[in-house]
Amino acid sequence: MDWHGFRPALPPHTTAPIASAVARAADFTFSFLPSPTPYTLLPDPGCWCVRSIRDGRVLLDRGHKRDYGLVLFPELVVCDPLHRRYHLLPPIPDDLAASVRDALHLTYQRSCEVILVPPGKEVDKEEYETSFRVIWMAQCKTKVVAFFYSSTTGQWQSIASKAWSDLLVCGMPIVSLKYRLFYRSHYAYGCLYWPMTNGIEFGLKNRPREAMLMLDTMTMEFSVADYPPGRWRGFQVGIVEAGEGRLGLLTFSINEAASQLRYMVRQNTDGSNNEWQLEKIIPLGSGNHSIVASTERYLLLLRLDFGTDHSEGLSLDVKTFQLERVCELSDVTSRSIYTSFPPSLSSRTV
Repeated sequence: MDWHGFRPALPPHTTAPIASAVARAADFTFSFLPSPTPYTLLPDPGCWCVRSIRDGRVLLDRGHKRDYGLVLFPELVVCDPLHRRYHLLPPIPDDLAASVRDALHLTYQRSCEVILVPPGKEVDKEEYETSFRVIWMAQCKTKVVAFFYSSTTGQWQSIASKAWSDLLVCGMPIVSLKYRLFYRSHYAYGCLYWPMTNGIEFGLKNRPREAMLMLDTMTMEFSVADYPPGRWRGFQVGIVEAGEGRLGLLTFSINEAASQLRYMVRQNTDGSNNEWQLEKIIPLGSGNHSIVASTERYLLLLRLDFGTDHSEGLSLDVKTFQLERVCELSDVTSRSIYTSFPPSLSSRTV
């Protein structure tokens, strides 16, 4: 999906028949959401904006409360475009919101990131398919702050915040950032991973350790996860599930003009968190490539042909390493991967 709407995979992609059927059956204009119903992926505060997609459900937000010109606590809704049902989330309670100070700009006039994740272990098997959780997260000057909403309880709860000085081990008792330190999150094996940016961190005495911010959505605890050895800050990466509980990381090979991918897998041996091995080099062919998004199994790439304006989306299946053309794309801005068929939400409105 992008700000032009849903782009189904085109033949000869293996999912093209299913994608075509979904495009005909679902309402990706989200006309069934609470009015006003304009939908866009552009940062328009009056419109519903797609923020996260999981298991066929879509999390959208709409800015209505701004802090220094940025949306900090947007209105949130989780919907099922196939069955045209939605679940409007309650506002974050004032006592939780009061704990947020000096939230930094993240993207698209937002000072927060909202992510749709599966339900927790406490949910009964009968309710699991129709349940979900939403993570609200802000990168503040001195710490990371987050809350989570459960459709089972209908309530927001706090996640213990962590100071940057505790997470980054950078030689300072207090760390105060001027800009965000981590990119948009990736999800794998029940954890969210935020790759590190290559920006300037004003207030840091030393460069922080190169690591990904990690949130375990089962324990709701923040920590950091190490990259493979080497320099990683600012690199485009995709996080995937490599099988048998192993984390996979894809990035472009250095000095190869983004024409091949390195696929590295973290080994689960001796309890080590940093036993990474190079699993495969994946040639991509001619053109300039960018990583757009990833899911547990798939990586979405943008290919731009040198000397022309032609560009297209490619999908990589990390189980089979099959690279397929998905559709024509014009840029990499605000794209999310829509997969799976969701079970209908319990009622048209909640």
